Amino acid sequence: VLSIKAELETAVRTREEGEKNMDTITTHREYEALDKQISEASLKEAELRKSLQKEEKTLAELDDIIKSTEAMIASQENDLNTSKETLNNQINTYKTELDELGKQEEGIVPGLDQEILFKFQRIIQRNSEGIVAVKNGVCTGCHMILPAQFANEVHVGEKILFCPYCSRILFYEQSDDDSQETFFNDSGSLADLDDDFADDEEYDEENEFMDEDESSDDDVSGDDGDELEEDSEE
Repeated sequence: VLSIKAELETAVRTREEGEKNMDTITTHREYEALDKQISEASLKEAELRKSLQKEEKTLAELDDIIKSTEAMIASQENDLNTSKETLNNQINTYKTELDELGKQEEGIVPGLDQEILFKFQRIIQRNSEGIVAVKNGVCTGCHMILPAQFANEVHVGEKILFCPYCSRILFYEQSDDDSQETFFNDSGSLADLDDDFADDEEYDEENEFMDEDESSDDDVSGDDGDELEEDSEE
């Protein structure tokens, strides 16, 4: 726009000078030269004004885009500053919690077995939770069914035990539907369930034996009846 304005000023000045010199010409050749100068300057001026209007329109559109973009950037910066403040508050809260947990850790760690502590630190590097519950004989960390004897040891809670599948530390937790434990005895086997099946089998054998005795009694009574009939005929 500035370049076109400079060219326009030159064209206007050239035209005005030619028009001013019209009053001082003395020959026809001078008139033709000045007329040509004025015509070319006027044509150039018209083209430059048209180009200037087009470029000024483009400049105005670009200015609007810039203003809109600046407003959007300002809004985003405001949102970012607000989010940054919120994040800083959360970070400060987490730092406070970490400091408190660090103090608790300092009070707990000296009394722990260093090997167990090392294992636990490796566990929490791989998993979000390092200590999980055992419910109905199932590890809630990996959802694998644990051996019965091992689940009972977790229930007793006399020592720190690790899940054989996911390596997390386990603790027992009573569930609302803890029906599976009724199938385990103190030794962690399914002996109670086997005893129930054995009782059912004994019951079935006794019934079968009684049925055989009744059928044999019927046979005997039938033979005796035939002998009595023969005796009576004799």
